[in-house]
Amino acid sequence: MKTGAVIIAAGITSSEEGFQPLKPVGKLTRVERIILNFQKAGIEDIVIVTGNRAEELERSLKQRGVVFLYNREYERTEMFDSAKIGFRYMQGICRRVLFTTVNVPLFTEATLEALLKSPAQIAIPVYQGHRGHPVALRLEAMKEILEYSGAGGLRGAIAASEYPADWIETKDPGILKQTGQTENYQEILEYHNEQLMHMNLDIGLVRESRFFDSLTAALLKQIDTAGSVREACTRLNISYSKGFQMLAAAETELDCALTERQQGGKYGGKTFLTKQGREFLDKYEHFRQEVYHMADKKFREIFVR
Repeated sequence: MKTGAVIIAAGITSSEEGFQPLKPVGKLTRVERIILNFQKAGIEDIVIVTGNRAEELERSLKQRGVVFLYNREYERTEMFDSAKIGFRYMQGICRRVLFTTVNVPLFTEATLEALLKSPAQIAIPVYQGHRGHPVALRLEAMKEILEYSGAGGLRGAIAASEYPADWIETKDPGILKQTGQTENYQEILEYHNEQLMHMNLDIGLVRESRFFDSLTAALLKQIDTAGSVREACTRLNISYSKGFQMLAAAETELDCALTERQQGGKYGGKTFLTKQGREFLDKYEHFRQEVYHMADKKFREIFVR
């Protein structure tokens, strides 16, 4: 089951609290640590919903391989509204989503594994009687939550859901909001740091030069969902000229068109993947996943005792 992740980093915080996504947790920022948590678990489709100081946040994460969705109404809306932006995007991409806010950066891979093993439509981690993040939602529950308009935000939507939540007991205090003043914070951080070592593998295709890699694949996937090269580049925080050059290089080496633009219509033109583009993207994704799983198995055999 393909799994994605939605991270909410759109809200406004007081000047005393500072800008939460970029606050340091050890040598990483909060949002960087959360991204690494998900990537360690093999989750590739990661969305960050931005709002306040969006450009600053996107610049800081330019090389992290995540998608940015901007909540234009972040000053007048709640966290749940930002969550819905992420869920709507994920509907056509993943059948399960892990959701968290940027204030919970220290959950462990073991917690993610427990959530992903749950067969329930909704799975929520619990530590000593306190519910935490991330929350795992399967597709049907996510659709139901998107239709919820009652009170209480995401918590209210889950409480009103026809799908009972699987409350997963953990030994992981990192599922709760942690600050430097939290009791045992340093101990929790040190434990998290011990588990941070991970494999970073990017599969590139090369002839005389590199012409296709994970960023090219991400660009094609975003074009497929956005219907626009420019919007796809915006979501990936790359310039339009760079995106255009990436596509041109791949098409030259493969000797086929990967995208095609449909002119006109009520809302203007639309760009979509050609049959050859979709087939090549599927082959690349399949190959990359196979290589990743083999390499991850070997990494764990050698480095994780």
